[in-house]
This record gives sequence, structure tokens and C-alpha cells, in this order.
Amino acid sequence: MLRLVIALLAVLALGSLGRAAEPSADDTLQALALRLVNQARDAEGLPPLEPAANLGGAAEMHAQDMLRRHYYSHTSPDGEDVQDRLVQTGGSRWQMVAENIARCGTCTPPATETMVRMLQDGWMNSPEHRENILREGIDRFGFALAIGADRGLYAVQTFAGPGEPQQGRGGEARQALAEAEVAVQAASILNEQRQTAGAPALSADNGLRQAARRLTPSGEGELSLGGDGVLREALPSEQRHRWRQLRVLAGACGGCGIRPTVSDLQFFIDQWLKNPEQKQRLLSPEPSAIGAALQANGQGRKTLTVVLGTPQ
Repeated sequence: MLRLVIALLAVLALGSLGRAAEPSADDTLQALALRLVNQARDAEGLPPLEPAANLGGAAEMHAQDMLRRHYYSHTSPDGEDVQDRLVQTGGSRWQMVAENIARCGTCTPPATETMVRMLQDGWMNSPEHRENILREGIDRFGFALAIGADRGLYAVQTFAGPGEPQQGRGGEARQALAEAEVAVQAASILNEQRQTAGAPALSADNGLRQAARRLTPSGEGELSLGGDGVLREALPSEQRHRWRQLRVLAGACGGCGIRPTVSDLQFFIDQWLKNPEQKQRLLSPEPSAIGAALQANGQGRKTLTVVLGTPQ
């Protein structure tokens, strides 16, 4: 199974290591942090972010943990990263997540608006952090500060959203793809490769398309393809004895946007063709028909199921 989950991280040090602890930023500072981020996005023509309690919780968790255990990293000493923190606070593991962190060793309580502005300026002056703030495909934001008299200040910005569709080969447009077109487009992409391999062309088949759709989990369900019996049960009843052999491939990606696109299909197929076993399935001369379903759950996860059929 192909599963790509995008976690975009960046680090900024604003000061030297300082020397246990006051509470995190209050609502006023969090609102200021969001306002500054949205001002930067507006200047670039990007949509504003909305505050998200779970992202604020993930940022709070990390800022307080870094202060308490006196480390500075996107990954905790227990090996947890921003994706883990997002899931722990109720987020989806299929979303695109980005995180900026900062440390000011000379800062002392209380946290102030000046500190928040200093942090934002520092992040915007760093290309990697600026990229996270101005990233497309994110729509929610969380922020937290943890500050102590002996250990300075730790700050965390957390971003999340459905992400963007995969970029096709040669920068092709991310053209939206209707459900009925998925199998036709998949056949077109594969037939270029099959021609080179000397295999006959595939034709889109409605019965196999229905089977692929039934095999594709909705929401965040796990991929479970089952055996030959499960595949045949997924077919329309009148077609279950039409096929001598059925082959199926499925994969999922996270942070891949909201709507299925042609470039998503190209991305999945390119990944499969890099795997010798999956390549053999796709380019085998035996199948003559294909069905495919590409589903998006609206939170960044896309799942592609392809069924290849060899007739009796």
C-alpha cells in the first residue's frame, strides 16, 4: 500500500540557551499571533487561516514539553512529532501538517505582545518558516508559548489543512476529475506504458469500475482488499462469472487536497510502476479491461483502487 503523509517542519533559534515555568500564551496573544499570520497571507493574496482548538492544543503540548524537559526539536525525546501531536488532539493523520518552533533563551516572564511580534518577524525572515506561513493547502492554525524564568521562551506555530493535489509530470494542470472519468484516464495513462512493454491496451469497464468503487474505503477506513471471493462479491452480480482473473491495486496519500485530479492518478501510477511486483501487474499482457475509483475524504486523504480484469 502506498501511503504518503506530508509533515512539513522548520526550526528557528532566536537566542542562546537560557536557564521552570509560567503558563502558555493567553487568548490575547494567540489572537495576535493569528492576526499577524493572516496579515502576511493577505499580503500574498492567500486565504486567511482559522483558529483550531486541536492545533492550539498540539502547539501547547509541544511548547510546554520543550520547556519542562529542556529540549528544542520538532521531535520529542519519546520520538513523537507534529503529526503524532495532531492525532493525539483529535486531528486526522491524513492532513498536511506544518510546524514552526522558536526559542528565546533570554526572554523572561511574562509573555508579551512584543515577544509575539518578534517571533513572527523572525519566522517571516527565515525562508523555510515563511514558506510554512504562506503555504497553500492549509486552513487552520494553532499557537502557544511556554516561558519560564530560568529556561526562557519556547514558541510553536502549528498549521494543518487538506493540502494540495499531487503535481503531475511536467507540471501538468491539476485538472479536476469526475468519477466516471477515472477509469478512462487511468487506462489512457497505463496504455502508454503498456504499448512500450508490448502489452495490449486496456479498455475501461463499468462493472470493474463499480467493483473498484465498492472496494475503496470511505472516510479514514483502512484499505482491505481481501481475497478473490471479496473481489467477485464487489462486482455486479451479472458480471461475477465474466472474468477468469481479477487483479487489484490500491493506495492512499495524505495531504493531497480535496478534489480528485488527473495528476493524482498520474502520481499513484508512477509510484506503482517503481515497484517491480506492482509494475508486473499493471503491464501484464493478460488483462484487457480496467476499472478504477479515486475518492477524496475532504480532509486530505485520497484513495485510488484499480481493478484489472482478464475475461473468461
